[in-house]
Amino acid sequence: MNRFPQFLLVFWFVVAADWLSYAGSLDSWTSRVSGTTNDLNAIAYAAPRFAAVGNGGRVLTSTNATDWAIQNSGTTSNLNGVVCGNGLLVAVGQGPVLTSPDGVTWTGHAAPGGIHFGAAYGNGLFVAVGEAGGIITSTNGTTWGAQTSGTTFSILGVVFANGTFVAVGGPLERILTSTNGVNWTNRNPSPDVTLRGVTFGNGRFVGVGGDEPTGGGGGIKTSPDGVTWSHQTSGTVLNLYSVAWGNGFYVAVGARGDAIPNRIVLTSADAFSWATRLLASTGPLKAVVYGNGSFVAVGSGGAILQSGPIFAFTGKNQFANGGYELDLTGEIGRGYRIQASTNLTDTDWIDLVNFTNTSETIQFLDVSATNLSRRYYRAVSP
Repeated sequence: MNRFPQFLLVFWFVVAADWLSYAGSLDSWTSRVSGTTNDLNAIAYAAPRFAAVGNGGRVLTSTNATDWAIQNSGTTSNLNGVVCGNGLLVAVGQGPVLTSPDGVTWTGHAAPGGIHFGAAYGNGLFVAVGEAGGIITSTNGTTWGAQTSGTTFSILGVVFANGTFVAVGGPLERILTSTNGVNWTNRNPSPDVTLRGVTFGNGRFVGVGGDEPTGGGGGIKTSPDGVTWSHQTSGTVLNLYSVAWGNGFYVAVGARGDAIPNRIVLTSADAFSWATRLLASTGPLKAVVYGNGSFVAVGSGGAILQSGPIFAFTGKNQFANGGYELDLTGEIGRGYRIQASTNLTDTDWIDLVNFTNTSETIQFLDVSATNLSRRYYRAVSP
């Protein structure tokens, strides 16, 4: 006989007034006014602020992904990548490397090499990657040195996770790894596609890409360690430019400029099965990031799209004394209520706790569950 009570977690989002799981929020994307028509090429989240960068030295910031402010970057050179590390934002592109402590005040620094396409931070080191196999590194974002990558192909994206930098590019799928940012190893798996973006989440690296203008698109590769890679089916022939992980989901964005439709968003919970969440003819999306409870994508013509709020409500542990632990991961600053009932048809759900979320994941212990044979839970906002 099972001595623990049975529990069912129910997902209820009052604003939507409908039953749904939190994945449904990825079907809803809202266009935000950026205030610019410059292409936006990259975006980062440095709590509590999003920072997007693009052509003509354009820099935008926002604390809610809804209202955006144009900042003075001090350059008119195109900016292609941005990353946050050790309390500092670092943007790279066709000119100097830019740094900022807050996204508002930016300082330029000379760096070796030519055009840089992406940047990552890990283990106390900034790494920027670029054309002709260019890799530069810095411990402070100010002083940069060139490293030898072992390739002359363009390196388009880089990420740090599990003690390893993984860089991707092309043509024909170049994958490099390094534990220190200085010594790099070529990990080319059966090359068949140019990888343009890479992320890490849920225990695996995920790279996305495609070949412009006429090659096959929709390329997705996964790896548990950055060394051994497997091809996955994306379900699209459009190019994918960027991928991000957040709150239980991978989100990839892209599209080919000469294709119709030319904007796409794909999502996956496991990086193996992918679903098309958005397909439109309004210009390619070039980068995506997760922050403060939602995904935010940027692209051509100053486009900014924000997903619906992503929140996860899960049961975690059952205790011998009858208590039950729940985790809610949601938007910082949003109000939530955790409610309980012994009957799904009951109209009188009991508020167990009413709070404003102060961190992405909140843990709650229901000590009143003792001696109940069954209990249902739901998260309500507001």
